[in-house]
Amino acid sequence: WQSKLQTTIATSTTEAEYQAAAAAIKEGLWIRNFIQQLLATKKIEMTINIDNQSTLRLLKNPQSVSKAKHIDVQHHFIRERAIRAEVKLKYCQTENMWADYLTKQLPTNKFNQCIKKLGMTMSCTRLSGSVERNPTEPGLQPWTTEEKPTRDPPKANSQEVETESPTSAEDSSPSKKTV
Repeated sequence: WQSKLQTTIATSTTEAEYQAAAAAIKEGLWIRNFIQQLLATKKIEMTINIDNQSTLRLLKNPQSVSKAKHIDVQHHFIRERAIRAEVKLKYCQTENMWADYLTKQLPTNKFNQCIKKLGMTMSCTRLSGSVERNPTEPGLQPWTTEEKPTRDPPKANSQEVETESPTSAEDSSPSKKTV
């Protein structure tokens, strides 16, 4: 959905990933329940891919509570959901975490590969400081020379009008304003 800062401070990468997984599961459970109600479906599986093995061990092993005792309680519901098998937790290598790449600056070829893997398409094929229509898109016609935007500001019809604006008793001469 979006990239945003975490609301609590993490003291390690493992804790940051733990918090991110908890946020993803909260959002995912809501979406899953919505779709289940909408489609009157019994069960939709939900898998969370995690690229940090320490986080995965912490989530799958409830015995390691002492290692996670400093983690805010609001994030621990994720463990309960995994134990109840409401959510599957799966290791995924960082190179295959395509959504991660949307939070980083990438070279063009890597960005295009990421967009393709996510099943997205680019509606703009060229961006170089100007606005253009893509005439290859269905329903769009190329610009004619009369329609092309110019860099010159529009010229307004201006007239000079004399007005009197006495600002002080000494200066009561008429002034000119452009309207």
